[in-house]
Amino acid sequence: MPREIKIGLNFDDPVTIENLGIDWMAHGTYKVTKQYMNDLEKSNHLESSDAIGKSWTYHASKKPIEYYYNDIGFREIDTDKQDVANSVAVFGCSHVLGTGNHVEETVSYFLKTYTGHPCLNYGVEGGSITTTYNNILNFLNTHDTCKGIAIMWPNTVRHTSVWRYGDTDMPYETEKWQRHDLRLSEDKISFNYEGEWVTCKLNEVHPKLSKSLCLDNPHSIYLINQYRVAIKLICRERKIPLAELSMHNMNNSNTGSIFDKANVTIPGDFKPQFDKWFVTGDFNSLTEKAKWFYINKCCARDISNYKKGDPKFRAPHWGSEINRGFAKTLQRNF
Repeated sequence: MPREIKIGLNFDDPVTIENLGIDWMAHGTYKVTKQYMNDLEKSNHLESSDAIGKSWTYHASKKPIEYYYNDIGFREIDTDKQDVANSVAVFGCSHVLGTGNHVEETVSYFLKTYTGHPCLNYGVEGGSITTTYNNILNFLNTHDTCKGIAIMWPNTVRHTSVWRYGDTDMPYETEKWQRHDLRLSEDKISFNYEGEWVTCKLNEVHPKLSKSLCLDNPHSIYLINQYRVAIKLICRERKIPLAELSMHNMNNSNTGSIFDKANVTIPGDFKPQFDKWFVTGDFNSLTEKAKWFYINKCCARDISNYKKGDPKFRAPHWGSEINRGFAKTLQRNF
């Protein structure tokens, strides 16, 4: 039987901190529908619509994209409507959530068509491997079983910092964990400590392994190995099928073509020029057919720099054909 999902965590008794429990690391937005993740996605979309024209699949005049966040903050139906025991749970970052994609273009949607089971979307915008691991553990702590778990592990360059926050306009029991998923570099992180705000560089809070004096420094490249072993052991014990992909490998052109790794069939004149291309390349040298395929099938809506005429424009998130390919790869284990 599914266990009760508790809203928030109880910080009242420091003596029992070992039994504090964990919470969902989601978007902090509940039962809300939005057409854009943020203002930047909106401005890029509108400007790119003008630059690309109405032939673009994601043109502003066409069907809008909706992001609905359910009662625990994920882009999925509400938990009281889910049949978790007969579903596949899909975890990861924005590539699972489907940023810049319609719901029917997401990995979980395609995976549903291949497996025949409902597939629940637990993707988190900006999520790190720690965010993903946390949500998988909370899922397994909340539910006894499911038809399978699919993981698209985020790039290991991200790091998660967490602390609690409280909404002064809401009852105390609605307090949640707040998370920051940032690159382990010069990115700055601010937090409230004993009533005062402190700002530090993220690499000062979480130094790289070579800069740390701690033998158990939580370096993300090692952590992902711990996380994967832990999840494999639990799934093996509960006889839950498990499938995994690494976004770190997908982002690395040195390990081969993204189109081969994502099991995507592409036009013949496209592959020779962009065999190892992730999001940038000499776009203007492509044929019109290949350009159309890339913009409408390989890229999501959140294209940037295209409006500037930059031949190396950026498409931060993959489109329907890449997501379909990810689903094909994952479904082999179910």
